[in-house]
Amino acid sequence: MSRKLRQLTRVLDVAQDEMDRAEREWQAAMSELGNAQAMEHQLSEFRIHYPAPQGLVSATSLRLTQSFLGKIDEAIEQQQSQYPRIQQKIADKKDIWLQKQMRFKAIEKLVEMETNRQRIRAQNLADLEADDRAALRAVLKSQHA
Repeated sequence: MSRKLRQLTRVLDVAQDEMDRAEREWQAAMSELGNAQAMEHQLSEFRIHYPAPQGLVSATSLRLTQSFLGKIDEAIEQQQSQYPRIQQKIADKKDIWLQKQMRFKAIEKLVEMETNRQRIRAQNLADLEADDRAALRAVLKSQHA
């Protein structure tokens, strides 16, 4: 393996690591969205199923219940307000991953081309050596005849 091919292989390994890390970050961003949606769903379910006051209720108790439900509504809105930021983060992470993937594939192609070039060079050298040996045998044969 030539020095150039070893260097390209090391660069390919680094590109692979960068691509893998970018993919993990993209997956983590998608998980973040899933977690935010799950939290919103839980809050919404809690809000829907929160027991309404039964019978005669004092004004204070009613205000406390309404205040509590208002805080649940705020929490739901806060969860929903995170979606655009998280979705942008997902798009950004995906773009980075795609760029890293394209870079990896380009370097992989360079490694393949260099490997083929070296294989062809080695084959050409072997062919030249075989031709030289055949020519030498022909010369030696003609001298003995």
